[in-house]
Amino acid sequence: MCTRFAPAVLLSFALWLTACGAAPVPSSQGPTAVVLGETTLLVVVNPVVNDRNQKTIAMPGTLREGIVVSVDGGASVLTGTDGIAVLAKVSPGDRVLSFSNSSATVPVTVVDRELRELAVSISGDGAQLISDVRYPFAGLQVLEVDPQMPITQVNAALNGSNRIVLFSGGTYTGDIVFSGSGVTLFGAGVTGGAVSINGKVEMNGSNNRIRGTRIGGNLLMNGGSNGLSFSSTVQELRSDGSSAVFVGNRICGAVAITGTNLTFLGNAGLAPLPAPAGGC
Repeated sequence: MCTRFAPAVLLSFALWLTACGAAPVPSSQGPTAVVLGETTLLVVVNPVVNDRNQKTIAMPGTLREGIVVSVDGGASVLTGTDGIAVLAKVSPGDRVLSFSNSSATVPVTVVDRELRELAVSISGDGAQLISDVRYPFAGLQVLEVDPQMPITQVNAALNGSNRIVLFSGGTYTGDIVFSGSGVTLFGAGVTGGAVSINGKVEMNGSNNRIRGTRIGGNLLMNGGSNGLSFSSTVQELRSDGSSAVFVGNRICGAVAITGTNLTFLGNAGLAPLPAPAGGC
């Protein structure tokens, strides 16, 4: 007979499954280890709310590590110290996220070939979605660039609207300029490797995003509803616009932020989180 551990012991549900003879729940991959175009939910459980956050949200709990995050009809993975669970190959449709540390669930509508970054606040038996960023690979034009291209050609790919630009792994030398709206610079992935830019990045327009990229020069973000996720900034980060979203970044340089309704979750180098260990 299998005996369930008492809640006060604070062991994860994954350990209970293992003790009962079931297969252990796998640990999650990192946030940039996603297959491009594969339907994926990236869930951040109880991210630390940075002091610069302005958006009204349900305050997250403090438990992040060792939580089993599941999607009905799909995968279950175990969060690491960062509270991240990457659920890959999710079937499209109306789904429900569940968590081993709470009876609460979060409904989510999954779109085929879309990557969703979902930050969830869990406290007791309540769970609320506090941030939701979408990368709709099926609905937007997708372009690909590589470090061997002239920087003018790379910039041409970023100057448009409603597109995702996949950066192949490697180092890009020169200044990057966005001019448009609804454009995503999509960096590191499973097949591409790490992406680094040795130069300034200037983002002009609205609803533009950068993901999975190390920026060696200044990052200037001008416009509303822009965002940065799972990236590193070595020098100055300057953002001027409302409703920007910053999730899971490593910030090593000076910061100058203006605007309203800003979301800052889990960004190392911004109070109360210390500077990232090992730098950017």
